[in-house]
Amino acid sequence: VELAQLTYLKQRLRGWGGNLSRQVGGRAAGGGGIGGRGPGETKIETDRRRINTRIAKLRRELREMKGTRD
Repeated sequence: VELAQLTYLKQRLRGWGGNLSRQVGGRAAGGGGIGGRGPGETKIETDRRRINTRIAKLRRELREMKGTRD
C-alpha cells in the first residue's frame, strides 16, 4: 500500500505557488548536514529524492519476500 501511495504522490509532486521556503536551497535553508539540501537543490527535488529512495527500498523488500511467498 505504501509503495502505491508513494508512486501516486511522486507523479503529483509540484511546487506550492509562492511558498518560497520550499524553493530555497543551500545554507539559506537553515542548516546543512548529511542528507540535507545542497546548493541550489529545492525542497521539491529533496522530496522527490527521498520518495525515490523509499520506493527502491520497498521494491527490494518485496523482491526478498517473493521467495517466501512462493
